[in-house]
Amino acid sequence: MGQERLWNEENVITGVSALPGHRLRIELRTGSVLELNMASRLDSARYYPLRQESLMQSVATDGTSLLFGTGPDYDVQFGIRMAVLMALNPPAHTVSGVNPFLTEYEAEAGRARLRRARRETEPSPDGLAEKGER
Repeated sequence: MGQERLWNEENVITGVSALPGHRLRIELRTGSVLELNMASRLDSARYYPLRQESLMQSVATDGTSLLFGTGPDYDVQFGIRMAVLMALNPPAHTVSGVNPFLTEYEAEAGRARLRRARRETEPSPDGLAEKGER
């Protein structure tokens, strides 16, 4: 049996550069390239500093993380796993599917829309299918 390697210990990022529109070009050791659009994430507390174009342009890598600013205490940093998750998930959602930034009003409005949609698609108890006959 071969030696098992941990993905997070490998240097998977071979290059990174900032692109216009708060996007990043991330080059991976496999030859693949990930273009990550950060623009929709700049309202979050974690990525808000990247609104500064100079900070976005300072992006560098150590092979495992994307680093913004100057070390040893970088202004913003995150790993390749986070970059891939951001590329796969809409910005208003987290991996758990819960948006922690919704106000109570927005959350209730979403629940109300869901209730209306369910009522419109569920058959009525008396068997009448059209909305106007309920």
